[in-house]
Amino acid sequence: MIDFCCDIGNYAFREWPVNDAPATMELMADAGIDHAVVGSIDAITYVSPHSANEDLIGDVDINDRHGRLIPYTVLSPVYPGVEDDMEDSKDLGFQGLKLYPNYHGYRVDDPPALRLIEMAASWGWPVIVTVRIEDERHHHPLMKVGPVALDSIIWAARQLPEATIILSAGNSRETPRFLEQTRDLPNVYAELSYVKGPMRALETLVDRFGSERMLLGTHMPFVYPGCGIAKIAEANIPDEAKQNILESNAKRVLGL
Repeated sequence: MIDFCCDIGNYAFREWPVNDAPATMELMADAGIDHAVVGSIDAITYVSPHSANEDLIGDVDINDRHGRLIPYTVLSPVYPGVEDDMEDSKDLGFQGLKLYPNYHGYRVDDPPALRLIEMAASWGWPVIVTVRIEDERHHHPLMKVGPVALDSIIWAARQLPEATIILSAGNSRETPRFLEQTRDLPNVYAELSYVKGPMRALETLVDRFGSERMLLGTHMPFVYPGCGIAKIAEANIPDEAKQNILESNAKRVLGL
């Protein structure tokens, strides 16, 4: 299995024991996850995210000798010098880009974000756009952060069809709308960590859109990984669809 929604580090608003590469890989092993695309949690709330990326890649380089973790750099398109940070991320060994527009203060359809996505696409890097970090009802009372505007992600995907764009943490209303409005874009995917209901939500998605543009997402360490795996493994969908979501589609995105 390949997990497309996993983060490593320390969250500003909650403490947890799984905050580094060794602990993450131990949790992955317990859940049967072979590989995980990982970004830095610390970078989410850093004004200048790149120092957190450097910490993450150091942790991964030292502890992940078998290449189970696939590091994605977390950057803000509106922070000065972001192009240099992108180049440095490439040199450090990152393999993709992860964006948090609502935490870093921009829209995905803004020119700076489009330029950074285009830069990633020119290197063959997939781009993950994260709609939310956690349920908005659980946010710190002085830091209520709304979800990313779905229309802005759809518009960016249509403007840059050469880019591989992955919707992350879209809920049960946002994910089908995204898949519907990008149906003709073969490089656009959605990971399923926030598709949590209603009953048969996953079956309905597969019936409507097929399984070729869906990816496993556990949302580790915010959520125990078994939850995200079970809703796919136990769903009333064909075995081929389960294989696509749990592994095959991710291999295609990652070039494995």
